[in-house]
Amino acid sequence: EGGGDKSEASVKHFGDRIMYSMPNRFDTFPSHNFVEAAKGEFDEYVAIDSFADRLVAFKKYILDIINIAGDDKNWFLEDSKKYQGVLHPEAVKKTQYGLVWANAQGLFLYNGQNIKNLSENLISDSDWLGHINSDSIIIYDEQEAMVFVIESASTCGDAYMCDLKTNTFTFLK
Repeated sequence: EGGGDKSEASVKHFGDRIMYSMPNRFDTFPSHNFVEAAKGEFDEYVAIDSFADRLVAFKKYILDIINIAGDDKNWFLEDSKKYQGVLHPEAVKKTQYGLVWANAQGLFLYNGQNIKNLSENLISDSDWLGHINSDSIIIYDEQEAMVFVIESASTCGDAYMCDLKTNTFTFLK
């Protein structure tokens, strides 16, 4: 604002707002180009990805699915799911089957229509909870359709490996 240089610019932080640029205007975010899916929540966005004509926006505790079909004035919050958020931006990956993410409740897949807990009834809740923390990430091998849920990106390489073709899990020390 005001036409000055970057050093004179004021920075405002909106944790529950998704800013977007116009087509072919990369990294230019006019103040009126934003989506506020759920205004006034205490939670802030951690990661965002897209699948089909949906933005899938992850807060720490909440997942917002935003329908972005058509003109940006017609975008709307399609669904909001509690306890589906992530603690780390690298805990979300796009696959050929949809988006996968890991949190304390399990490993999930969103295929554009519904959300499935891939680890439910395959890994005990206590084992899974002992594996997931704020530094847990996902590595995805597209060629083999394998998801690796790494316990800690900085200290421990223990992982649960999920084969998306067969929905089987293996623990890797």
